[in-house]
Amino acid sequence: MKITTSVQLTLFAAGAAFVILSGSVFFAYSALQDSNEQRQQLYAVVSGTAELQIRTDEYLKYFSARPLRQWHARNTAILAALQNIKPSDVAPPQEIASLRTRHSVIGKLFLQLQQLGIPGNDEGQRLQQQMLIDRLFIMYEEQLGEVALVRQNTLQADQHYVRRAVMFSVLALALLTCIFLAALYVVRRNLSLPLQKLVEATEAFGYGDLGHRIEEAPNNEIGVLSEALNTMAARLQNVTSELKNTHEKLRQAQKMEAIGQLTGGIAHDFNNILAGMQGNLEIMRMRITQNRTQEIGHHIDSTLSLTDRAASLTHRLLAFSRQQALDPKLTDVNVLATSMMPLIEQSVGPQINLVFNQENRVWHILSDMHQLENALLNLVINSRDAMPDGGTLTIETANIVIDEKTGLSEEIEPGEYVCLRIIDTGSGMPEQIMARAFDPFFTTKPTGQGTGLGLSMIYGFIKQSEGHVRIRSAPGAGTTVLLYLPRFKPALQAGKKVATVLESPSALPLADTTRQARVLVVDDELELRSLVVEMIRELGYQVLEAEDGPNAMKFLQASEEFNLLVTDIGLPNGMNGRQLADAARMKRPDLKVLFITGYAQNTMANHDMLESGTQIMTKPFLMASFVEKVRSMVEDDLDAKISNQTDKTAKDNAKPLSILVVDDNEEAATCLAMLLEASGHTVQVALDGKKGLEVATTLTPDVVFLDIGMPVMNGFETAQAIRKIPTLINTTLIALTGWGADSDRTKSKDAGFDYHLTKPTELSTIMALLEQRDKPIKGEHGKL
Repeated sequence: MKITTSVQLTLFAAGAAFVILSGSVFFAYSALQDSNEQRQQLYAVVSGTAELQIRTDEYLKYFSARPLRQWHARNTAILAALQNIKPSDVAPPQEIASLRTRHSVIGKLFLQLQQLGIPGNDEGQRLQQQMLIDRLFIMYEEQLGEVALVRQNTLQADQHYVRRAVMFSVLALALLTCIFLAALYVVRRNLSLPLQKLVEATEAFGYGDLGHRIEEAPNNEIGVLSEALNTMAARLQNVTSELKNTHEKLRQAQKMEAIGQLTGGIAHDFNNILAGMQGNLEIMRMRITQNRTQEIGHHIDSTLSLTDRAASLTHRLLAFSRQQALDPKLTDVNVLATSMMPLIEQSVGPQINLVFNQENRVWHILSDMHQLENALLNLVINSRDAMPDGGTLTIETANIVIDEKTGLSEEIEPGEYVCLRIIDTGSGMPEQIMARAFDPFFTTKPTGQGTGLGLSMIYGFIKQSEGHVRIRSAPGAGTTVLLYLPRFKPALQAGKKVATVLESPSALPLADTTRQARVLVVDDELELRSLVVEMIRELGYQVLEAEDGPNAMKFLQASEEFNLLVTDIGLPNGMNGRQLADAARMKRPDLKVLFITGYAQNTMANHDMLESGTQIMTKPFLMASFVEKVRSMVEDDLDAKISNQTDKTAKDNAKPLSILVVDDNEEAATCLAMLLEASGHTVQVALDGKKGLEVATTLTPDVVFLDIGMPVMNGFETAQAIRKIPTLINTTLIALTGWGADSDRTKSKDAGFDYHLTKPTELSTIMALLEQRDKPIKGEHGKL
């Protein structure tokens, strides 16, 4: 039913009910009005008759003609009242006629009485007069009785009219109520509920739920609108589905294009490398056949150079795919960038103005320092190439807090970051170039001047470090690259085993390589395993080899002790290298493990940082580097065993040292103090040289670590002041600085320092120095 029809029917029924109610009320009112008029007229008859009776009593009492004279006026009024009474159900015509007749008789009797006059002594006249009066009184009583009956009937009729009016009113109200309820039902069924469903459907469509449909639409205008909305939603859903399919096909096409570009670039570079290697090998075979072996040295060097290029290419590809093996260390970005400034200045040239703005107390980050150096240098070179005519290159460091709103708009996880900005005033780039900036092998440089892997390598490295990369640029407006690296929080990293927490590796003394050791090599690739075994045997170590995990476990479960386990990650037969290392350490927790792999994802799974005693090398690698790594790890293990056997009791009973750390970088000082306290030493911290001197005078520490670049008093001044205090003559002073030049070491020695440590420094170096303070430390750190 249409809404207009429903409304019309409802209004018609309501109008009919209103007419019935009004008619019943009007009928009752009219009846009561007529009855009231009759009642008033009957009152006039009654009052008039009663007055006539009074006049008759006065006449008998006084025998005066005066009441008889007043009778005429009253009689005329009574006749007029009787004439106005209309016959009805309560006053039938015969009763009205009877009242009129009786009144006429009364009038005649009164006339006769008036004609007799005042009675005298005539007995006959008096008797006649008495008979007339008696008859008048009888007529009075009959008249009053009949009028009273008529009045009673009138009252009963009034009650009947009232009851009938009330009944009709109740029926009319009931009808109106039914009509209202019916109208309410009709409006709810055909208007309210459909409108509600329509609103809900509209809201659902607005939130993207195009599968929502309006069910049971009424057969009216809203139903037509609902069906139209359902049809529109279905069509929009189909269009959206088709659009998603189109986008998916486009994304797949772009993915295949990127894969094609990637594989094409890899094939191109590797074909060039393989062509060079193949040519060198053919020439070497020809020279050997010709017995001209003295001429093959150049070709060997060329082949090795080509293998280095291949290894570099695979490493950069792993960086882009976020599968390279990282060596995360606690890093101060300010120290890193400052140490790179001479190299950066040399790389960009004099035509570019170099500006370095650093935050005073930048937070520490956990990052692979060498990869971060490469990323910064790569970005600097890109900026240089974008400013061939010169310009300004700005490098900035800052502490950044990303809130939820900013993180949502920038697509960055909310949190605390150290931001490294590289800003140039070069030519900039349009949006379509920025969209592909991180694609591997994509470059805008001329052929031969760029590989297209620089930014993709940076992107992969930053993402693998749980950071973010953003580019802001426009044609002619320069380019800004922002590297967001998460802040290092010791409380969040406390549960992890970290081999080293300072910024970069330190040079430790090499052990004697003539000692005997046993190494287990596990790799399913026979050629590589044989080569690795041969190179390790050249060191004089005993080597056992296995092709998979189960065979390796047979050696590990035997009585032989191994100093080092060298294993590939991707091993067959149900046990990978990670599982093998874990099983081996169940028997010997301190076993050294060296992973060799070309795919680092499985190695780092559930291990944000490598455990202590674990190293990793990514294939391909130089054999010289591999041999050096193996020798270092084996000699460390031998040294640890000898140390455990000879100095175990002495170490258990060693007296803890009292140490003072003075550094204006509060985070670095606190971190070093925590590490030293964890080793059993008592540590105090001061944040400037003056405060450090006061604490040293009171504390009389065994060892003082002094940063060189501090406000108020620098490290050199503080060391000189400490050496002048007699009680601190035997205190060991250790310089902590980011500068390791010979001139800096000379200044440290002149100021009274015992040791000069160049940041970043490994914990193992510091602990070795504290255990043997009277012996020099070889390498870039050591006794002055």
